[in-house]
Amino acid sequence: MTQMMKMTKKYWEGAAYDEQRFRQLKIQVAQGEGLHLEFKKNTTNPQQVVRELIAFANTKGGTLLIGVSDQGTIPGVMHPDEELPPVIKLLKNRCRPFLKFKQEIIVTPKEKFVISLTVPSSKRKPHSFFEMRNQKHTYFRIADKTIRGSEELEQITFLKSRKQSVTFTYSEYEEQLMKYLQTHESISLPGFAKLTGLSLNQASTRLVKLVAANLLNIVPQEKEDQYVVGF
Repeated sequence: MTQMMKMTKKYWEGAAYDEQRFRQLKIQVAQGEGLHLEFKKNTTNPQQVVRELIAFANTKGGTLLIGVSDQGTIPGVMHPDEELPPVIKLLKNRCRPFLKFKQEIIVTPKEKFVISLTVPSSKRKPHSFFEMRNQKHTYFRIADKTIRGSEELEQITFLKSRKQSVTFTYSEYEEQLMKYLQTHESISLPGFAKLTGLSLNQASTRLVKLVAANLLNIVPQEKEDQYVVGF
């Protein structure tokens, strides 16, 4: 059973145990968490659930399973109608642009429930989460982790998703960078600023344009993004 953005007690009470569907769930869980799959035992921290969904939308899509532990066991949840409302409220009120997902209820042999939330790779990237009224962050999926994206990654994602053309002047700074990357695997934003003597803001603007123009690729990292030759 699937439904978009709505969960009612009547709906989940009508769900029945399906041995074949539960077997498919076990196969999926056995793959472990990764780029397209995340486990949550419950939604006691709805903010983190929303961050995971946003990360999937901003990257390559994925599925979040509520009622599955990090260790890959399937305890399920007792009351799906109590798990999802806090998540949906946050998505409606604090996620921009609005993010859609597909949900499914899977009944376990012990008559508990696993909630499957599937998010496609969005065409409206990047989606951001307003942690506070004037503080928003953007999240991305890297392997089996969700990370907070840098300002550069957010700008690059916006430009690429809108397929906006980018023009820039190839100057001595870009020439210095390309020469550096002939003998080094990658460079960071601070590294580029130090190499050229540019300010961090100036270096950031140039790196964003180079990635948007496909001359560089950005390799997102938890601490410091890396830039590599993109051709």
